[in-house]
Amino acid sequence: TKDVTAAKIEVGDIIQIEANQRVPADVVFLRTTDKSGSCFIRTDQLDGETDWKLRRAVHCTQRLSSPGDLCRATGWCHVEAPRQDIDEFTGKFVLTRAPSPAPPAPPLASFGADGDCGCESRLEAGELDGDRQTEGEKKNCEEEQLMVSTHGGRTTRDGEQPIVEGLTLDNVLWANTVVASGSVLGLAIYTGK
Repeated sequence: TKDVTAAKIEVGDIIQIEANQRVPADVVFLRTTDKSGSCFIRTDQLDGETDWKLRRAVHCTQRLSSPGDLCRATGWCHVEAPRQDIDEFTGKFVLTRAPSPAPPAPPLASFGADGDCGCESRLEAGELDGDRQTEGEKKNCEEEQLMVSTHGGRTTRDGEQPIVEGLTLDNVLWANTVVASGSVLGLAIYTGK
């Protein structure tokens, strides 16, 4: 675990946000300590609304048995290009390989207040809007997509079925909102850089 400043967060980092902490970057909501797989956020600093809003973790990552399993998983995330409208969002999350059984990871609460989950993130984030990607980013996304082959259905390199989930506004925590309940792990998708 390491504490990082918001300025050091990069797209693709998995970050942990505790209750009553400001979300430092736009993130896809991957996991929470709440068994329901959801959390409430406050958006008054973003849109002036004082009602708490419910957000839901990506189902396949919430189902993993521990935060450490999330750090050992591989996959990718395609999201739309940043825009001013904070009331809509579309994307796709693909878990290409769930982790192999490993020793149990410590509980989420022990990971630290402002740090990441203590692993090299192998989840990739990319935009759905091809015009906004550099040629290198397009090539990386194409290479990642090539790792998923078609043989009577989509399978990964290891022959496992990838898990594909559509993303909506319910799965995103915008920067400058505040997590009102639980601890959250999220994949940074926009950092303002």
